[in-house]
Amino acid sequence: MAARGESSINIPGNDNKAVEAHINNFLNAVRGQGKVIAPPSVGQQAAISGHMATLSFKAGKKIVWDDAASKYHFV
Repeated sequence: MAARGESSINIPGNDNKAVEAHINNFLNAVRGQGKVIAPPSVGQQAAISGHMATLSFKAGKKIVWDDAASKYHFV
C-alpha cells in the first residue's frame, strides 16, 4: 500500500488556527503519531446538545438529557 501524501483543508476566509491545530492533532493520533488533546468522551458531550436540538425540533417537544442514565426523554 502506498503512503498517502499530506492533506490540507482550505476553507475560504477561515483563519481559525485553533481548528486547524485540532484537526491536525486528531489526524496525527489516528496515524499513531501522538495522543488526542480532547478524548472521545469530550466529543460525545459536545455532540449531545446538537443531537438533542435536532430531535426536539423534529418532534416539536422539549427534550431533557439524563446524564446519569445517558439517555434523553421528551417532556
